[in-house]
Amino acid sequence: MVSLRRSTLAALGLLLALATSAAENTRFFRASRQHIVNLRFIESVESTSDDTYIIHLKNKIEVPVSRRQSRQLRESLGL
Repeated sequence: MVSLRRSTLAALGLLLALATSAAENTRFFRASRQHIVNLRFIESVESTSDDTYIIHLKNKIEVPVSRRQSRQLRESLGL
């Protein structure tokens, strides 16, 4: 859920900047245009039949990884 309050938008902007900043960023991963994942909260990663992935978080949320970001995920996690 996204609130259109200024502080929420500022926080989203900060998360986006963190996820797209320097290559040495090892805390966040941009799974798609809609999802930014904290890598410390990944429980497992599932490969799908169309060469993409689904990230399973510790809080039982499933996050799909876009085709565009699948290669980056493989490199980040050594898959």
